[in-house]
Formats: sequence, structure tokens, C-alpha cells
Amino acid sequence: MKRSPLPEIIQFRKHPELGVDTLFIRKSSRLMTWHHETYSFGSVLREKGEVQYRGKIELWVPGMTAIQEPGEFHRVTRSYGPHTSQVIFVAPAYMERCIRELGLVRPPHIKIYRTDRADTFSGLKHLFTCLRGNESLLEKESVLAAFALQTLSRYAETQVIPPGHRREHAAVRKVKDIISERYADVLSLDQLALSVGLTKFHLIRSFSHYVGIPPHAYQVQVRISRARELLEQGCPPAVAAQATGFADQSHLNRHFKRRIGLTPTAYLEQVGS
Repeated sequence: MKRSPLPEIIQFRKHPELGVDTLFIRKSSRLMTWHHETYSFGSVLREKGEVQYRGKIELWVPGMTAIQEPGEFHRVTRSYGPHTSQVIFVAPAYMERCIRELGLVRPPHIKIYRTDRADTFSGLKHLFTCLRGNESLLEKESVLAAFALQTLSRYAETQVIPPGHRREHAAVRKVKDIISERYADVLSLDQLALSVGLTKFHLIRSFSHYVGIPPHAYQVQVRISRARELLEQGCPPAVAAQATGFADQSHLNRHFKRRIGLTPTAYLEQVGS
């Protein structure tokens, strides 16, 4: 008898005692879009793909580890087949404690997006299994701390911005801050450009170069992140939609599923409230 193919799985789990969330994706061909407000560590277990990150297209292959910083955006632009991956989202506050352990005075820049080092891949895979297993809290804390410290020690570096790009880079950061603070508001491109002293065309070009998407798409990503927080606090989807600037619940549903592969209701069933 021929076996039926394994179904797609998109499974979130929250680990509040550690300040960590985990995501398991199996046999999915969805072209997901993510805005990261945490540090994100992802390992690809099966199938290749392509990801847009920091304005570039990066290859996604089994055995690699992807690392993303808070405030970053990435989008899967191509899947060569149903992929399987594991992702761990670590709260910035936790990483800041690790940074102090290393004697650094401020968060360093992680310049790379991906690494093919086998020990980083196996370390992340071990951490994922540990977090989702029945191990003691002490073991989970120890494995997480060891992985975070090793990753920062290995891949963090001082950010150097060429002098000619400092002004526009600062402008992009300011616009990101404005959108993050006023995500539910109706913002105009002229308004944003005026606030940083650029033309709207220059702003779109610079923002897309540094972030990977234009300002309006970034606003949608921030709205989705805020909606997730409200849903996890027990807020009904219709109320979360209104609070985060979406026209209505169906508008939220459409963007939510397009970006993370689940409706708000399905997401709530997994993470609880």
C-alpha cells in the first residue's frame, strides 16, 4: 500500500520562562515573509530556496544556519520544493545579557546572514530539540546560553558604514523608528521623507536598499508583529485588527496568513492566550 505524503506543518511554541519562541515548519512551499523583533536563528533541514534579506537574494540550503537581528525583514522568494526548517526566536533582552557577559558595551552588528559551519548547524538543532523536549529548565537554560554566547563570539562584529552612506543610513533608521512607533497611523510618504530631509524617491530607494522592502511594506510587517502580541494577550482578532491599523478582520487575516502561513485563529490555537 502506497504511503500518503506527509502533510504540511507550521507549529509555534512559546517558552516564556526563557524568553524564547520556536517554530517548526515541515513540508511547506509557502513563500513566507517575516519582520523580526527578536534575534532569529534558523536551520534548513530539507530543500533549497532563495531569501531576500538586506536587499540581496541569499541561497537557502540544507545544513546552513540563518541569523537575523531585531528590526530586520526577510522574505522567501523561491522554494525548490516543500522545505523543512527549525527556527528559534530569542528576545533582545536575553541577548543583551549575553553581550554584557562578553564585555561588550552595546549590541554588536551581525554582518552575515548565513553560515555553513557544521558545528553551528548541529548546535542549533540540538538547542531546538532540547527546548521542545522534556529536559529540565536548568539544561534548557544552559544549552541556550552556550549557543547564544558562541554565536555572538563567532559572528558579531563592529558595524562600519562608509562615510558617504551615513546620512541616508541614519535617515532610514529614523523612518523605521517612526513606523515602529506609529504603525497604526495613516502615514504618507511625503510626511516620512520630510521628517528626514530626503525626497520621497530617495527615501524609497534608500529604505529598500537597507531594509529590503519599501516603507509601506515595512509598516505592514510591524502591524503583523503587534497583532501577534495582542492576540497572545487574549485580544479578539477583530479588535487586534482595529488596534493595529488594518481595515477590518479580513484584512488582518489576509496579511497574517500571507506572511506566516496561518490565520490569526489558527495561530492562537497553537500559542494559546
